[in-house]
Amino acid sequence: TLVCLSSGNAQEVARPAAGSVPKAAASAPSGTNVAVIDIAHIFKNHVRFNSQMTALESEAQVFQGWMQGREKELQDMKEHLKDFKAGTPDFQKAEEKLANEGTQYQLEVRRRQQEVFQREAGIYYDSYAELEKTVALFAQRNSIGIVLKFNRDPIKRDDRNSVMQGLARPVVYHRGLDISHLILSELNKGQPAATVAPGNSVQPNRSAKGPVGTKKG
Repeated sequence: TLVCLSSGNAQEVARPAAGSVPKAAASAPSGTNVAVIDIAHIFKNHVRFNSQMTALESEAQVFQGWMQGREKELQDMKEHLKDFKAGTPDFQKAEEKLANEGTQYQLEVRRRQQEVFQREAGIYYDSYAELEKTVALFAQRNSIGIVLKFNRDPIKRDDRNSVMQGLARPVVYHRGLDISHLILSELNKGQPAATVAPGNSVQPNRSAKGPVGTKKG
């Protein structure tokens, strides 16, 4: 098959049968076949990727609950110090216990945050590596010499960040070169079809300040 990039949306079309004679002689094409792909759209609708990220987010939310409970316990211990007279052995013992448990809490939070960062990075890495491989195979099969990233989202005139991002886009115009839906279909092959409805995006609510909503300690 070949990918049709001249008009409409990009689509795979059948090669002419061996030995067939074209209706009209045509000169050999020059230059390089080009296609474009919306990486953000792929990730928003990649079933396996979003499933993995949702699972990671669920684990992070459980840990978030543990953090809130532990912080309350430490606050209660701090309030309990008022029951002792400052400078007494009981006060010093309670104060030392509070300091030790507070330090252990901070260490545990940092350890867990690092673990979540690494797992999140691994999910993105594996998904992007799969995407690269799928695009490469598709491009080789369809004689595409280069695939460029682009963003299909419209630029918002009243949003400065949107305008600045739009000005930085490498692809200004294309016609019928978008292969995003073909690549996405290949990536989602064998996954539950009902998970992502056509035209919709599956995008877990993730904080921009930390991985999958994990609060910084």
